[in-house]
Amino acid sequence: MIIILSVLLTVSICVNIFLGYALDINLDKIETYQNWLLDIKKEVSVTYSKLKDLDDKQMFEKDDDVGFVFSEMVKLIEKLKERTEWKIQKLLDLNQRKKQ
Repeated sequence: MIIILSVLLTVSICVNIFLGYALDINLDKIETYQNWLLDIKKEVSVTYSKLKDLDDKQMFEKDDDVGFVFSEMVKLIEKLKERTEWKIQKLLDLNQRKKQ
């Protein structure tokens, strides 16, 4: 009986060590992805503001090819901006909950 409990305890300790190691690796990945997402958000915000400045000056006409491509780029950047802001807010909320 003691041998069985010793084996189970040993297996449990090994599994816990493995799970702790896996958790550490995944936390590093999450931190990397979070930093990547923050960098992307900054770049999207800067790009969006520059595109809006160009659009406010109406340098591109809507009826030509360049204007059409420019309009589509503005729409794409707006979508990216919305998505990154939502994800950043979600990550910040998760971090605040972890700290509490």
